[in-house]
Amino acid sequence: CRTSITPNQITFVTMLIGLIVTAFFATRHLWWGVVLAYTIEMLDGVDGKLARTKVETTAVGNWEHVADYCVELSWWTALAYHFHAENFRSAYWLLLLLVGSDLVDRLAKRSVKKKVGRNLDDVSNFDRCVRCIGGRRNINIWILLAALALGDAVYGFVLVCWWGAATAGVQVIRAWQIRVGGPVALEGV
Repeated sequence: CRTSITPNQITFVTMLIGLIVTAFFATRHLWWGVVLAYTIEMLDGVDGKLARTKVETTAVGNWEHVADYCVELSWWTALAYHFHAENFRSAYWLLLLLVGSDLVDRLAKRSVKKKVGRNLDDVSNFDRCVRCIGGRRNINIWILLAALALGDAVYGFVLVCWWGAATAGVQVIRAWQIRVGGPVALEGV
């Protein structure tokens, strides 16, 4: 941590790279976009870790998660734009499915946090497993990478969107189980 680089500088560079990913996705440079998106996967959390280590947390740093979410949303929007321009007419409907599923997922997680004071991802071994394989940025980038390698990026986008919807469905069921307090619902609490 003995560096003149500040956590906010890392946050800024990461956001800048994220916006370049958006531009690559929108302009048909999917491989470059995925490579840079994976770079963000490696940088994610470095700014926060550096801030805590150097005791340099700031108000800007507290908003980093919101900026991350907006940048990530711009990726999927750029991909929908790209695929729609390539005559995949369902691209924007799938984007709506992905964004809606993410919002439902967040509401389910919030209801669990309110009920038991813990993140849904930490309630049980099952929930930890869902966190490892469920639809989120890291998993979505790997799905898109695999689809690109197989030569069908559109299929990767479709899978990302439906995987997000499936994940949200699982989270809603788990949130309901926890809210009603069934015996399996609070395993590991």
